Amino acid sequence: MGMSLDRWNIEMRPSLDEIRWHAHRIMQHVDALPVQADFETLAEGDMKLCEQALTQALGRVSRALKTYREKPRDTGTGA
Repeated sequence: MGMSLDRWNIEMRPSLDEIRWHAHRIMQHVDALPVQADFETLAEGDMKLCEQALTQALGRVSRALKTYREKPRDTGTGA
């Protein structure tokens, strides 16, 4: 035979309610943890990474353009 509802309420429910209460409190604390930086910090970091990548790319393009301009050209004049 199974457990009666009265026995369940006396023996099991308080333990389950306590577990549920503690789980809820733990989740509140977990949600409050600063696990991830706020949006502004993330956005600033991402923009800084993009700026660095673009600066490096611009440097490569500038060096390539300088090399191109310094390279002797055949103007087709036969000179």
